[in-house]
Amino acid sequence: MVDTALDEAKHPVTAGSAFAYNPFQSRCNGLLAMHAVIRTGGKQYRVTPGDVVTVERLADDAGATVTFDEVLMVSDGEQSLVGTPLLENASVTATVAEQMRAPRVIVFKKKRRKNHRKRNGHRQQLTVVRITDINIPGHPVAGGSDAEPTATEAVPAADSTS
Repeated sequence: MVDTALDEAKHPVTAGSAFAYNPFQSRCNGLLAMHAVIRTGGKQYRVTPGDVVTVERLADDAGATVTFDEVLMVSDGEQSLVGTPLLENASVTATVAEQMRAPRVIVFKKKRRKNHRKRNGHRQQLTVVRITDINIPGHPVAGGSDAEPTATEAVPAADSTS
């Protein structure tokens, strides 16, 4: 049983919606599912399809589709592809869930015996995105568009001339 209070504390706005947080979604039957490491906003994130990630502000509205082109690594559980520093033609597709602001951070500076006190506050602009797909051209597991389709043999129909 997953404690939903912890989920709501991590993502209070998306709790109970289609973008609900699930901490166990990156594992599939005990094996690590396909995941990628992307870079956005000067930070790196390990994502799997279905993850809800809070990143630095993106200039898109809720419901828009975003493509992250800076993919550093992709792994499907058996095989890993590591870029130097980026993977060519790899991308991660996500849907913007909402735009939000982080909790207030208070910056307080004081110099003792000088009667100097300065108080300042800051709220970081954030974007909540849901990862929908990991795209690697030519990689059949990742759903790449250049993957060769599987050949199906045509089975001759039985003659009913008798």
